[in-house]
Amino acid sequence: MKARDQDRRRVLLQFAGTERNRRGHRERPGLRLATRRSGKGWTFADHRVLFAAYPLSSREAEGREAVASREVAEELAEDIFNERERRTPRRGGRATATAVPWSSPGSPRSRQGARPSVEPWVRAFLTEEGGHRTGTDYVVSSLTGTTAQWTLLAELLEEEGVVVYLALASPGGEVELRRVHPTDPRDDPAAPTAQRRLLDLGLYPGAWNVLLTGPTGVGKSREARRLHEAWRRNGLRSGDLVSQNMAALPEALVEATLFGHKRGAFTGAVGDASGLFVQAHKGTLFLDELGDLPLGLQARLLTTLDVQPTREGVLREVRPVGGEPRLVDVRLVCATLHDLRELVRAGHFREDLLGRIQTHQVELPPLRSARHRVLGALLDALEALSLRLDRGPVVQVHRPAIQALLALAFDPAAPWTWNHRDVQQAAERLGFAAWKARSAPGGELEVTEALVHAEAAVLRQRWRATASTSEGPSWGALRAAMKAGSVEALSELERYEASWLLEALQATASHAAAWRWLEERRLLPTPRGASANPADAFGKRWDKFRAHWLHG
Repeated sequence: MKARDQDRRRVLLQFAGTERNRRGHRERPGLRLATRRSGKGWTFADHRVLFAAYPLSSREAEGREAVASREVAEELAEDIFNERERRTPRRGGRATATAVPWSSPGSPRSRQGARPSVEPWVRAFLTEEGGHRTGTDYVVSSLTGTTAQWTLLAELLEEEGVVVYLALASPGGEVELRRVHPTDPRDDPAAPTAQRRLLDLGLYPGAWNVLLTGPTGVGKSREARRLHEAWRRNGLRSGDLVSQNMAALPEALVEATLFGHKRGAFTGAVGDASGLFVQAHKGTLFLDELGDLPLGLQARLLTTLDVQPTREGVLREVRPVGGEPRLVDVRLVCATLHDLRELVRAGHFREDLLGRIQTHQVELPPLRSARHRVLGALLDALEALSLRLDRGPVVQVHRPAIQALLALAFDPAAPWTWNHRDVQQAAERLGFAAWKARSAPGGELEVTEALVHAEAAVLRQRWRATASTSEGPSWGALRAAMKAGSVEALSELERYEASWLLEALQATASHAAAWRWLEERRLLPTPRGASANPADAFGKRWDKFRAHWLHG
């Protein structure tokens, strides 16, 4: 064990229920974890142990039930101290502990129900911890309490930038400790987590241009919505969130869509139209896939990105097509899955535009780097599925199924290729499987361990198929096959078209950009009735030849 690990203080966080156990008649998991060595050889005998007792409903939170909850927590603390003294008598006094009553306005079995009590408790607890935070490891126990509670507790602590471990039951009956940080804050204390940075930006009055980066499916759209809601809660925004996927816009409509147009500005402009910037006045504009914006139109964004302090506030100048400029109050959040610096070096993205949008850049980690969030994300998705079914929280997850989901989340061989899209689709399939297996029409949907194992097999098969596809012929091998005419199923004209599609893909970062690359050079004729969506137009031609290249 490293010297710096030996010197660190450790705090165990676990939950106690409302019911009294028959003290001394059986060993409780909270007692065993706190008094015996856990994974990594850690013991908490010399550190404070915090217990949170919660009532199981808002009705029980009142009167004697709340008092009983405190008594249960204090009894558990006393049992742990007695067990410690019996095992390891210490000199100079006994360790201290705190029993904190947990009052939840909603059901702690639901993530949404537990959140109103978890969030303020974490803030109050870390304020009390003060300067101890940087020198402390916080261990959240999964052995007691509801899954919704301890997953939320671990995630919120991690968002605050402290070092968090999960105490998990291993197959052999021992306790395993897993650190939830993708990187160790002790190595770079000045580097907050992505979630912590977004929380801080939600409070910051001067955040006018924010850039979210990360691979597909990491939740850039979701984080943009959360950021806007934080600005709204903190009185920094009163308008709406307006969103636009730039890859889905035909190049001819990009300018008019963003900035609006005046009547008669171009063919088909039969009236005035406000653009997205005007629609987002006093609110937030979210531009997804900004890396797919055509190079020729990127310059139009430059002046709009600059903000001007005025008596009315901090404003931007927007010029509609064919109209006069006007000032709007808009916060801009951009997102991309591309490395914009690479696009700048390749000549596909303006360096001055990148310089303006990356004032506050937050890189969202893939799920394989934040595996502790997989289980919570699955529970959130299943709760959302319950609401979509219009029957309330009807999807129940059995505890053995939780353990199977944890094993899948922390499996190093699980790549979570599509990140949160994998999670959403897995929840949809689990809900469908539970619906098929329900005991009676209208009954609860129960996610069992067997259903989780079946879903894990589906996910692994999809991941293997993706990996085998990505290991197909290299670009060089495909080009050589085109030149040699070795793909016999293609005619000479088709090989000519295929070679230019391949050239466009190599030169750009997306299907939409590849289609525009071809159009700019007039390399391929555009058939009548072709899709106005550049990504769709390229995809239809690409798919026609792709099967020959990868499977021919």
